[in-house]
Amino acid sequence: MLDVDPYGSPWPTIRAWFESDRPRAETLHVVVNDGFRQKLKINGGWDSEETQRFVTEYGNHGVYDSYLEICQRMIADLSGQVGYEVRDWWGKYCGHSLGMTHYWAVLENRN
Repeated sequence: MLDVDPYGSPWPTIRAWFESDRPRAETLHVVVNDGFRQKLKINGGWDSEETQRFVTEYGNHGVYDSYLEICQRMIADLSGQVGYEVRDWWGKYCGHSLGMTHYWAVLENRN
């Protein structure tokens, strides 16, 4: 299990974990308490390395509206680079003004 609960963006931690050289479990659960959506609410998607590519596709405010979908895509991209595929996904917006995002991915190793 990878449990990520940063103050703000979880993406540097998630990226570092998948980019590191380590043994890979057959099934991996990734559970995230993500506070990055608060920054997206003030149209901060364009100045973040993690979400810049999505601003062109969704628009600056659209990144905020579609953040759960974007999270799922980012987890699939990062984990796919080391042989995982997303088997199950669950997520929701919560907290004050729905500024927090909670999600859980179940990944299966294809290798």
